[in-house]
Amino acid sequence: TATQLKFTQITYMLNYMAESGFATNVYVSSVDFPSFSDVDFDGDMDILTFQVLGTYIVYYKNYSMEMYGVPDSLEFKVADNCWGKFAESETSNAVTLDSYCYWKSSKSESKSNIKHTGSTLLSLNLNGDTLMDLILGDVDFFNLIGLVNGGTRDSAHIISQDTAFPFYNQPIDLITFPLVNYIDIDNDNIKELIVSPFDPSYYKPKAKNNILLYENESTNNNPDFRYVKNSFLQEEMIDIGDASTPTLFDVDGDGLLDIVMGNYGNVDSTYMDSIWFILEVVKNSHLSYFRNTGTATIPSFQYMDGDWLGLSSLKKVALKPTFGDIDGDGDKDMLLGSNDGKLIYKENTTVQGQAISFGAAQFYFQNIDVGEFSTPQLIDINGDTLLDLVIGRKKGFLSYYENTGSAVNPIFTFITDSMGHIQTTSYWHYYNGYSIPYFFYDENDSLKAFVGSASGLIFYYRDIRANINGHFGQDSNLVYEDSSDTLYSVVSYTNEGSIFEAINSKFRSAPLVFDFNNDGFVDIMVGNFSGGLNYYKGTVAPGVGINEKETFNPNIRVFPNPCDNKINLVINEAEIVKKIEVIIYDLSGRQIYQKIFRSSHNININTSNFTNGVYIIRMDMISYKNNHSNKTLKLIKL
Repeated sequence: TATQLKFTQITYMLNYMAESGFATNVYVSSVDFPSFSDVDFDGDMDILTFQVLGTYIVYYKNYSMEMYGVPDSLEFKVADNCWGKFAESETSNAVTLDSYCYWKSSKSESKSNIKHTGSTLLSLNLNGDTLMDLILGDVDFFNLIGLVNGGTRDSAHIISQDTAFPFYNQPIDLITFPLVNYIDIDNDNIKELIVSPFDPSYYKPKAKNNILLYENESTNNNPDFRYVKNSFLQEEMIDIGDASTPTLFDVDGDGLLDIVMGNYGNVDSTYMDSIWFILEVVKNSHLSYFRNTGTATIPSFQYMDGDWLGLSSLKKVALKPTFGDIDGDGDKDMLLGSNDGKLIYKENTTVQGQAISFGAAQFYFQNIDVGEFSTPQLIDINGDTLLDLVIGRKKGFLSYYENTGSAVNPIFTFITDSMGHIQTTSYWHYYNGYSIPYFFYDENDSLKAFVGSASGLIFYYRDIRANINGHFGQDSNLVYEDSSDTLYSVVSYTNEGSIFEAINSKFRSAPLVFDFNNDGFVDIMVGNFSGGLNYYKGTVAPGVGINEKETFNPNIRVFPNPCDNKINLVINEAEIVKKIEVIIYDLSGRQIYQKIFRSSHNININTSNFTNGVYIIRMDMISYKNNHSNKTLKLIKL
């Protein structure tokens, strides 16, 4: 509409018409990013992407204008198997101009070892000559290469290259695998250049200050790019790099709890493996400090320090802090987990009236080692007023160490490495669950726990003290389902329509539970692998009313219809559907298909074994608030 964007997926596969006369998918490697632009300036969108073996670029011309006179269709054919007449190296980002394309002649050229490990493409006019030029990024490299087209619209020929693009200003330098977008961000009809990492690995890219903005001081077809900043959008949000793990601690002693967050690490150095030609990145973890400048009921957090206490000097990865008075002197000390599975202790040595300070790091605290990626929390578990220790780890279990010493001389004694039989692995993260615990006492002084996971879901447990070596209690309504798994997980509801859905930070959730606004309901702040925070305000759950029952009627359509070997069920309001049962009958009333799906916007069903004829599709749906709806559609198989 004029006020709201809404998109419907039309196809899972973009095809082109091959010389054989059959439609074939446009090939794009999972580690490539193609260019979509009007390459021949005829008004419709064309595609440039690397061919299957890499090295050379294929030009897929869109014939929408030629066939229909309008640019609203996607009718592709291969127009050039060696667009630009250049080749990218199989082991680096080096570009060879005037390269011989071996399949276009009978002359021999070695085809052995031709490979392509990932590139990004952006086609645009760099010099105002009405020909499409190219900007090329490559995996494991920090720079972009500008390629100037000196051919024609029908026969591109790259004649020069800028290996430090843009050479006339600050060249792009980004760890790693830069991706370029050319868009108008300020509605002045002049496009700007946005550069960000495209590397698919979790730990390799620079994860902070990694979105570069270049203003265009000329025109869209003859741009003049000028560097502005490296934190576009990020400067307006909390972003500490990757894998944020928040906790609360009153750093400045003003009575308000501040936020201290660990991360996986910021880039320290890089080097290229000379044998495998793979970029290796060394990261060091930091703690970030956000000061609470608000009040007890309206907190406001201000960024103060990105390397609080200078802990990057420890040369550790994945620091996870927890605070508590370990030595019984009245102030809170710090324990840190890290990727090596051990703990680091730093005693609070603050002198009254002076800035906070901690003593030297004591490594391998009390010889505790849980394996890999220790995530500790200090809390009194057994109710004896002494701080105990709960530690999450990479394998997804929780280890419990009971304090059998005293307030001034704690002795953390191992009790179990499978506390409450918690296990945060899932179908997609079946081996490493990366559990991150947060135990807390509710308004009734009952001990509860939220546990983060690799899957991004958060798990909630109760009935803890009586079940340390048994199974913690669960609430049966907290369930998350996908196509491969059913998991016990915390749910929230959206503000619009009171729709229940799982709290899911997508990867590496790290929960923090606290009543931030002092309204009597605990809130949840969740760290995530993106380096930011998700915030969920605690409130009374919305009631289930008649109005919702009346309006739970999702729109569903089936295509193609008539069909051949498969159909797609398109659900326009899938976000309000928890699950859907699909049953297909023939005209005699015989059931020939039945399956239950977790709702998605597209459900694919194989109909290749259906005989030709007419069928009835019945869909029974359940919402997140347990309301029911059904829909019946007719299907024709030819």
